[in-house]
This record gives sequence, structure tokens and C-alpha cells, in this order.
Amino acid sequence: MTVIIGFWATPSLAQPQTAQTPETSTAAGRVLAGSSLYTLGPEDVIAIDVARHPEFSGVYTVSLDGDIQYSFVGDINVSGLTKGQLEEKIKAAISAYLVSPEVHITIAEFKSKAFYVLGEVAGPGKYMMRSETIMVSEAVLMAGLPTAAAAMHKARIITPGVNGSTTREVDLYSLLYAGNLNEDVVLNSGDYLYVPAAVTESAEKKEEDKDNFDFSKYTLGPEDVVEISVARHPDFSGTYPVSMEGNIQYKFVGDINVTGMTKGKLEEKIKTVLSSYIASPEVNVTITGFNSKAFYVLGEVASPGKYTMRSENITVNEAVLMAGLPTDAAAMRKARVVTPGADGGAAREVDLYALLYGGALQENSLLKPGDTLYVPSAVTESAVSKKEDGGHFDPLRYTLGPEDVVEISVMSHPDFSGTCPVSMEGKIQYKFVGDINVTGMTKEELEEKIKTVLSSYIASPEVSVTVTEFNSKVFYVLGEVGQPGKYVMRSDTIPVSEAAMLAGLPTDAAAMRKAKIITPGARGSTVRKVNLFSVLYEGNTEENVFLKPGDYLYVPSTVMAKVIRVITPVSTVVGITASPPATVGNTKAGIENLK
Repeated sequence: MTVIIGFWATPSLAQPQTAQTPETSTAAGRVLAGSSLYTLGPEDVIAIDVARHPEFSGVYTVSLDGDIQYSFVGDINVSGLTKGQLEEKIKAAISAYLVSPEVHITIAEFKSKAFYVLGEVAGPGKYMMRSETIMVSEAVLMAGLPTAAAAMHKARIITPGVNGSTTREVDLYSLLYAGNLNEDVVLNSGDYLYVPAAVTESAEKKEEDKDNFDFSKYTLGPEDVVEISVARHPDFSGTYPVSMEGNIQYKFVGDINVTGMTKGKLEEKIKTVLSSYIASPEVNVTITGFNSKAFYVLGEVASPGKYTMRSENITVNEAVLMAGLPTDAAAMRKARVVTPGADGGAAREVDLYALLYGGALQENSLLKPGDTLYVPSAVTESAVSKKEDGGHFDPLRYTLGPEDVVEISVMSHPDFSGTCPVSMEGKIQYKFVGDINVTGMTKEELEEKIKTVLSSYIASPEVSVTVTEFNSKVFYVLGEVGQPGKYVMRSDTIPVSEAAMLAGLPTDAAAMRKAKIITPGARGSTVRKVNLFSVLYEGNTEENVFLKPGDYLYVPSTVMAKVIRVITPVSTVVGITASPPATVGNTKAGIENLK
């Protein structure tokens, strides 16, 4: 670690350094020595060299299943093997063909293990590892060191897990500038090193330093809690919750409406009220419960749900960190910020991958109270964007049906390759073969069927099937949503939360707690109730049931909304009828208004 020691000893290096390029950095080659202990995994690339036998040599990419397709041998599982162990395995595999083979393996590309450095560093992003672990000091150097805005004493290491993320604190300042090696802990593959900004320090630490946190601009609202302290007058002091009408019930005074007030304005109001009882009252207001403003993080994050705000807005990166970061199943480039409104939700896209791992600050927009940050699943990604990435999306479990479209590729045989739509009878018209019934098949099952069919024409055919259009499975969202209608599915089921998001979220007139899932059947429909409010805004995963093809999600109107819709047309007609004739006019347009 001589580089680190030299860094501590040289004050001129205390400025942020140029970051290594994410995903390709070698940390100045300091981890190369560890590559002999590196265990292989998906997407690594290895070069196998068999001395004097080029036909057994080549470059191989490790598949997502951890295999390489090795010449003359077939699939070899290399997951968890070091290069030395793989050399021995290859030797054993080809000993049937060669006498005393000499095998040498080089890891050409390290892609299976990565860590992330986020927040206030010169080069935030994803960095590949050439060893099983990496020290925090090396990680932060690879990312170009903290910026001047970093809260270095409050950095955190976040380790995602099935049951949520675990967090460890690390004092980067003590490590980098005071030489405290106790803070130089280990990062494992998949870990995040997060360096927060001094201005927007983490939600987890706010309870510890809330006396130093500036809440001067926070405006009060229902369910907030304030503590009023009047110096030398405990009888006028106390803790007060804000009612749903925005009032506090203040001793000796009665209701005081505090809606929209900052703590400073409330202090002045209390002083004015108390001036009738006390000469020059000294009033201090502290907000002890922040409950009136909330945002929601839904979808593929570690801890989806409702989060309260201690300010008027919050940045996207803070929101997603509070929710435990996206899961491995997240379609991060297709995240959306949804703002509910009377006419349905307004949505704007945000590229979380570019923000979190590419440092694209233009994606770090602000969430306001009531906003929802939605991170979709890669498996059931939005129908709106399917044309953009349809050729690359490859759902393994999707079962084919009428009107789907598949692309069949047969290696080295373009005459057997082509695009085939599935007919209404569930068949494709395949070249040289005729009709093949594909109903209910996954892409892998169809690949196997095509291989069997082609074996009469081609020796060991290599077949790949891609679903290019998903049209056979649909669901419907009706009622009080932003965009009611028919939606196609890219999987055999879709959770209610995603269905509601695709339809633009419920409107303000929606009776969300009384939504229904209607499943048509030969003997009539079955109906299940679902509490959409609980799913979308309370993070209740038990209510987040699945829709199947053909299901309807119906979101009814509230009683008040129905009343208003009945009254409004009547009142409009009455108003027009009661108007003077000149108002309507004796014109064609005037007559049309009365129809």
C-alpha cells in the first residue's frame, strides 16, 4: 500500500485525482497479482492456449450459467474455479485426445465481479475487480477520490441482500488524510461505497445530528409534530401534532392553523398570540415529527414503500439510496418519476444506471411530495418501451401464443433462418418443414423442437430463437387511472403495482382501496378485491398479487367523484338555460351548445 502512504504524506495530493474509467480500471495494476486467486464467473473472458495445438486453443466467454463452450469437449462449468484449477480441468478433459497436454490460461477480461462507488467522488460508477475483494482505499482511488462537497466522515458501505441491504459506516477522511488503517475495510463483489454530499447527508444519520440540520424552509402540514418551548413558561410549552385540517390545539389559545408555515413563521405567530399573556415571550419551535410530506419508491428496489421527507424536495439518488438501491432484476434505464394529478399522472423517465453508475448528474432530478419513483422489472418492462429494446429482450419463461413473432436463427444456415409470426391457430409456417405448433412453448422448448426437425437436414444444428413481438397475452386496466386500456405482457403474469404504473397510476377520483381484479371464465367471472392504496403507497407486498392474461384491473370512482359528475352536467345545463337569450345566441354554434 505504498501508494496510499505516499498519498497521506503529500499534502499536494489532497485534491481529487482523475478517476480511472469505470468498468475498465486496473487500479494502476495493483490488483494484478491477485488474479491467480480470482475465481471465474459469468461474462469473464478467458484465453486457453494448448501448446502446439491451436485447434484446442481459443478465446471463450463464460456464459450466464457459468459455462464455456470448449472445442471438441462441449460445455465446461468454470464457476468458482481459479485459472490454475481450470488449467487442470482442461488438461483432464483433453487427455483423451492429447498426450501430456500443456495448458496455459489467461483471464483476458474481468467482468463477473464488480463494486460501485457512488455519490461525491470524481468518477462515480461501476468498477470491475481483478481479485475476490478490494480495500476501500483502493476503491476510492479508482473513483478519483472524494470531491470538495463530500461528507467524508459519513461514507457508507452498502451490501445488498435478499432481505434488504446491510450498511457499514466508514470514515474516509480518517483513512485518507489521517492514515487510520482501521477504516480500510474490505469491499466484496456487489458492494456499494457511497460518499454522501455534506449538504444532503443521509436519512439514517438525521436523528443523530438533527439539531444541526437546517429545517428552516420546511413547511408544516397534517400529521407533522411540533414542540413549542416558551422560555421560563412551561405552562405554554408542549408537543403538538398537526391535525388533518392543518391545525394545532394550543394551550389557552385554541386552534392555530399552521399549514404552509415554516418553523420561523410559527414562532412569530406564537409570539404574537402570547403577547397578550407574556411580555416579550421567547419562543422556540422544533419539528419532531416529519409526516406531512412523503414520496414513494416502488418496483425493483430492496425496500419499496413510502418515505417521509424532511425538506420540500429530495433528489432521485437520495430517494433510491433510502430504498436500498435497485435489485439485480431492475430495468434501471427505464425508471420513471410519476407525479399524480387530477387528469392522471404525469411521468418523466430517468436513467438510474447513468445516474448511479455513470455520474450523469442531469438525471438527478428532484422528487416533490407525492411523487413516485418507479423502478420496473427487466422481465416485465413497460409495453410503452418494448419497440425500443424488443430485439434484445429475451424472457426465458414466456410461453408463445397467437400473434407473437419469433426470429429463428440457425448458425451458418441463413436459408433456415427467418422471422415467423404465430398464427391464430398457434402455428408458425417454417421453411422446408411446414406448420409447427408453438402454443405454450418457451423459447428454449422451441429451439429444441427446431433442432429435432432440422436434424434430418443438418448435422448438430445450432438454433437460437428470439421473441421479437409480444402480442398473445394482454391485460386491461379500466376505471380511474391515467391511461385506461389494453396492455400487452412480456411474461405470463404481471404484478398489480406494475399494471397500475403502466396505466399511469390512479387518479385523484379513484377509490383505491376498493379496486378489483376480474378474471373472465366459461361459467362467469371471478372477482378479487385489492387495496391499491396499500400496494402503491404503503409498500404492502401481500396485496401485490399477480394478473394473468385476460384479467381486468378495475379502479372504481369514489362516491364524491360520482356525485360531482352527476351534478356538474345538470348545473351546466341549468346555467345555460337560465342565461339571457343573447348569451346563447341565435346561431348554429349557440344551438349546438344546448344539445
